[in-house]
Amino acid sequence: MIINTLKTVYQLLTLCTKQHELRVNLDNQAISRTHEAKYLGLILDDKLTWAKQCKNAADKGESRLRLMKRITAMKWGATAEVLRHAYRSYIRPVLEYGSGIMVTATDSVLGRLDIVQNKALRIITGSAKSTLILTMQLQAEIESLKDRRKINAVILYERVLRNGSDYWASTLGNTRRLKTQLTFIKATKSIITSLGLNFEIRDPQRDKACPYAILVNLIMSINKSMTPAEELRTVALATIAERYPEPQWIHIYTDGSATEANKNAGAGVYSSLFPLSAPAGANATNFDGEVAAITLALEKITHACAKKIVLLSDSSAALLAIASERPSTNARNFAWRKSIECKREIGNAVDSSPLRYTWE
Repeated sequence: MIINTLKTVYQLLTLCTKQHELRVNLDNQAISRTHEAKYLGLILDDKLTWAKQCKNAADKGESRLRLMKRITAMKWGATAEVLRHAYRSYIRPVLEYGSGIMVTATDSVLGRLDIVQNKALRIITGSAKSTLILTMQLQAEIESLKDRRKINAVILYERVLRNGSDYWASTLGNTRRLKTQLTFIKATKSIITSLGLNFEIRDPQRDKACPYAILVNLIMSINKSMTPAEELRTVALATIAERYPEPQWIHIYTDGSATEANKNAGAGVYSSLFPLSAPAGANATNFDGEVAAITLALEKITHACAKKIVLLSDSSAALLAIASERPSTNARNFAWRKSIECKREIGNAVDSSPLRYTWE
């Protein structure tokens, strides 16, 4: 891999007010320093105040509020249900992106996001500016962003503990290392205590008879049809990076497509181990092509590459059909099940190397 030094920068995350003079070189070229870096759609400032991220999200939310205002201005009008759906699917995802980690931000920083939601509530309910915010939330059946941030923080806290990383386990004892700012773990533990939650993180029991698992959810709850392509791609890449980090996992991408969606389907497979392609049949549909691609990948997996393997597909319908325990007359499903029987021996022989199927 070749790294472009002109596009590479470094950043120091510190609360110290002293100037740190560092010289970072890459391939004998000096790397410039930045005070704001963008990673997976989140803007990281030097002190992790999340001020720039909240301002950016609030500005995007304000621009999208214009759509709701235009809907209410139409002669045919728009019901509260339509406006509520528009806010939940088009505006709130922008305000809530990465909200779980931002529980360490101050109320003044997070207040920018609350202002945008309050404006949306007035549009949905048609209320005056003097109306209580809680009243509008109850009428529109929309929770406050503060409560949703707490829920997302608890979910993220549990997820990082289940990840099995030694780093998170080592930080549990030292939850307050900063004098002026809470750490994520300290802030989340305070939320858990205030909500009266009591749970223990347990390792999931693995099914010895089934060496594979099928997942059709991302790390964030999104509506694929209503989410912009850029945000959907960011969430998909974040899901892959968090759940199946390389090189621990082997990534195998499968895809199927058909002419006019109902004939001449083909199956394609790509990974660092092998690229494959094959026709699925003259009368094969997109669905048949997707299942054929998964079958093709399974047939190529051998004992030599029996490590942690994940098959990534963009067809949740194919994965759900494969996961069904009911008999299927589809020839490709039958072929897939036969392939699973052949690969079951690999899963049993390598107990610490599971096989995963996920929708991205």
